[in-house]
Amino acid sequence: MKVNDSGMPEETYWNSLFDLAGIVDWLALPQKTVTVAELGCGYGTFAVPITKRLKGEIYAFDIELSMLEVAQKMLERLA
Repeated sequence: MKVNDSGMPEETYWNSLFDLAGIVDWLALPQKTVTVAELGCGYGTFAVPITKRLKGEIYAFDIELSMLEVAQKMLERLA
């Protein structure tokens, strides 16, 4: 049995469940926010869009290395 399996659904389906722009807007992160941490970032669904709103850093954590790799690739595509 794989202990660190998050049970995340397929990425396209997961992303279809949320109004990402609306949620990021709803968070209303102040422009001066310098550090944010997301525990259980999965595909980076929220962490990556939030990076565009911050002047500082975001730390994203997940129990699955493969999820972090997907999030990193998504971040690189935005750069």
